[in-house]
Amino acid sequence: MKAEEFKDIAHVVHETGRTLESVMIKYLFEQVKSDVVLKELSRFQNKDGGFGHGLEPDSWNPNSSPVQTQFAMGYLRLMSFDKKHKVIKKMMKYLEKTYDKKIRKWHLLLPSNNDYPHAPWWTYREIKEDYNPSASIAGFIIKYGNPKSKVFQYALEVLEDVKKDLLNDQISKEPHELSNIVELFDDAKAFNINDESFMKASEKLVDLIGEVIEKDRKKWFSKYVTKPSVLIHSKTSIGYEKYQEFLYQEFMESMKHRNELKIWPVTWQWTEYLDVFEEVKEIWASIIALKYLYLMKDDIKE
Repeated sequence: MKAEEFKDIAHVVHETGRTLESVMIKYLFEQVKSDVVLKELSRFQNKDGGFGHGLEPDSWNPNSSPVQTQFAMGYLRLMSFDKKHKVIKKMMKYLEKTYDKKIRKWHLLLPSNNDYPHAPWWTYREIKEDYNPSASIAGFIIKYGNPKSKVFQYALEVLEDVKKDLLNDQISKEPHELSNIVELFDDAKAFNINDESFMKASEKLVDLIGEVIEKDRKKWFSKYVTKPSVLIHSKTSIGYEKYQEFLYQEFMESMKHRNELKIWPVTWQWTEYLDVFEEVKEIWASIIALKYLYLMKDDIKE
């Protein structure tokens, strides 16, 4: 990415995106302090410590949910921050209260989702819970939580379950679930978890990543497919070493598929609340732009 292209993309996010994505870019590239981002992120946090209010813009439910809280973690993972910050402490308390000990997971859907504009996949219904969002939540807790806390023990339970299911070939090829598991393993590795079962499960996960990512570059920006960046989250992420060439190809291809605003449009659609979706598309475009700027930040050239 050329420096001029970076400036164009960042400018559009600053002009048309949410303040959150704008200050996140300023944090990453302009030395804005983390407290500025945390203050903006806290606008989406409820009194119970969970996040809502459309932080993940495909669901406008203002109530706290584990998946909206997991979405907040996506911003935090891009930052350095004080683990004892009130935003983090409140979040950990919420996650401790909402963990379901019977299924050893956090729930994906809330009944109250149906009362607010949302994408069809966020409609509440009875489902068999997989590791979305539990694996990602567990990873964040392992990396940033207090090892003496209850919620930390819950996170270790999730990690053990995921390892077991990977080793027994019980993990599906559903990309959202896999993305969550990638975040779990990235965070656990950063916490220096490297026992034999973890390393063997990691090998299984790398193989799954290779099976699931779409390798036909012609589909990456025309259809809703699993692009390499869906499962390879950074240059230190599990799978990067083996599949980095696909990620690089995605970067190169992405610059050919920007819209008239010089950013990337969404490749999915709502079926209801179409007026709201017009606003949602703009928010997502800024989120996608932020993700690419972060992933390509070491490759910006004058």
